[in-house]
Formats: sequence, structure tokens, C-alpha cells
Amino acid sequence: MNAMKWLSVRSVVGGCVGIALSVLIAQPAISQTPTSPAQASVFEILDQNEAQISHFKDQQRANKSAISHATRRLELQSQDADTARRATQRLQRELATQLGAWERAQRTIEREQHHWQTGHGSDTTRLLDRARPHALQSRAAEIALLRSVHKDEQQVDTLLLHITQLGVELAQNTANTDVKQRERTKIIEQARAPEQRAKAQAELELTRQKLDKSLQKNADKDAADNNSKITDDFHRLKGTLVTPVPTSPTFGFGPRKQAESMSFIRHTGYTYVIDAGTPVRAVAPGIVVLAQTFQGYGKLVILDHGSGYHSIYAHLDEINVDLGKHISRSYTIGTSGQTGSIEGPKLYFELRHQGRAIDPAPWFLRRE
Repeated sequence: MNAMKWLSVRSVVGGCVGIALSVLIAQPAISQTPTSPAQASVFEILDQNEAQISHFKDQQRANKSAISHATRRLELQSQDADTARRATQRLQRELATQLGAWERAQRTIEREQHHWQTGHGSDTTRLLDRARPHALQSRAAEIALLRSVHKDEQQVDTLLLHITQLGVELAQNTANTDVKQRERTKIIEQARAPEQRAKAQAELELTRQKLDKSLQKNADKDAADNNSKITDDFHRLKGTLVTPVPTSPTFGFGPRKQAESMSFIRHTGYTYVIDAGTPVRAVAPGIVVLAQTFQGYGKLVILDHGSGYHSIYAHLDEINVDLGKHISRSYTIGTSGQTGSIEGPKLYFELRHQGRAIDPAPWFLRRE
């Protein structure tokens, strides 16, 4: 095997994966989005699309992790195989020379048999056939060593093939993600079109009502069984809460004017227009009572702070907490994103008491 193969493992791996990526990304992936019924909510369609995007991104991360792991194995295997190959080069030449000599002798006898007396050539051939295994038997350990080296080289080739296959899968998942992202852009463009804007706003109001009912039920349950309280005096924390992100809200509590319109919409929290991937922290200690996709809010986390108080964090890109988890003040519950949003990356935050939204402003630490 060529020594350069081992000296350029990373470049070989990069080349294999790069070729797979370039071939597949150059080809448009097949859309897998099912045709949605005409009556489906834009936010329902958006949730379906984003679930597929999330799936393909998870697959990409898994592919990259597997490629990284296989590459490390390949480097170690290559080093071992290269060391063994170098150490046995002389032995390989000796055995190759010996076997070559036997083969030449065998062919010479076969060519000259017709010049010899009857039976003499065949007797010599039989003697050679018996002598070769007997002579090589003394080098059995060396032959076994060479077989081991060859097996190591085959394992390296197998790993290279495996990495290439992973590269193909990564390329396909990358292409699928790109297709779904383009579909998402079209969904949002349609929802924001003047003739569709009112419909989208009405659908969003319905999802808000569903969230209101869900939180009210949770608040009623807390009041009935008193099991999920964190503290009986959460109101004492007023003026001490940390903001979910270290910036001022773009839109504060109260009616919000719609873009490119003179109308106002209900706005019962804070909207922070921030870059996707910004860490989002808990404003106070609490228990995670919801951590999932909620139509119209994207990936949503709700914390129960006790005394009937809850905080809501919507449109997250990643959720880093599990249902039922007790978390501390300033704990990073996830990262901001644009899931469920037709307005781009943002964080939507609410503070609620007994299921009703309240102005968060008096609750945060005041900046000097």
C-alpha cells in the first residue's frame, strides 16, 4: 500500500466527504412536504415544515459526529498499519523473492518437461510441490504477521468507505434542509402578503387563546393541589428578576402597531428582535411545565414560579431543559430563533399571574 495514503488521511477523508457533498448538493433534493389542506392554519403548516427542518438538522449533527469519530479511528488505525507496514517491508521483499523463485522454477520445469526422460519431469515437479510448503512452514510466523498487516490495511479501506458513505448521508440531509428552508421562506412570504395578513393574525389570536386556556387550567390546578409551587411569596421578587436576554425589548407590553399598517394588535409581553442562537435565561427559579412546540409560538418553554406565576419563552431555536426540571435563576433554558415566527428571529416573553398576562417591566432589575 502506498505510504502517502497514510500520510494524508485527513486530506483523503476531506476529499471523500467533499466529493459526496458537491455531487449531492449540486442536485436538488426531493421535497417531502405533504400537501396541506386548504383550511390548514399557516402556523400548522409552519410547524410541520420546521419539524422536518429540525429532523434533518439532527441528522446532520449525527452525521458530522459519526464522521469525526470515524476519522479519529482512521487516524489511529492508519498510524498502526503504517508502522507495521514499514517494519515488515524487508520481510515482504524476502518472502516475495522466495515465492518468485519457486514460481520461476516451477514454470521452467513445466516448459522443459518434454526434453527430459519419461517421468523425470513429473517427479521433479512433485518434489518441488512438496518442498515449497515445507520450506515456507519455517516462516509461518512471519507470514501470519504479514496477513495481520494486510488485515489492518483492509480495515483502513473499510473505514474510508464508511466515511464516504457518511459524507453522502450528510450531503443528502444538508440538501433536504436547504429545500425545507426555501419552503419555509415561501410559507412566510405567503402569510405576510397583504391579502393573507389578516387571516394569519386571526389564526395567531386563536393560538393565543389556546395558550391562555392551557395556562389558566395549569393555574387552577396549582391552586387546587398546591403541588407545583416553588415559593409562596414570589411577589417579593418583584424588581429583582433578570431579563431573559441582556438587551431592551424591541416591542414592550401593550398594543403593538402592525408593520405596513395603521392597525394595532394584541401584545401582552415583550418582543426582543435578536439574532438566532442568543442564549435565553430563566428570569427566576422555577419548574419546567412545558417544553415543546406550540402552534403559533414555535419551540416554547413555560416555567412555573409558584404563587400562580409563570414565565413564557417563545420562538426558541433550541430547548435545553426537560419537562419537570427544577432550574435556577439565570439558567440557560435554550437559544433564541424563529420557530413559529413569520417575522424572523426573535424572542417573545411573557410574565403571567393566574393565567393572565402582566406587564413585566416592574419585575426586572432596574438598570442604572
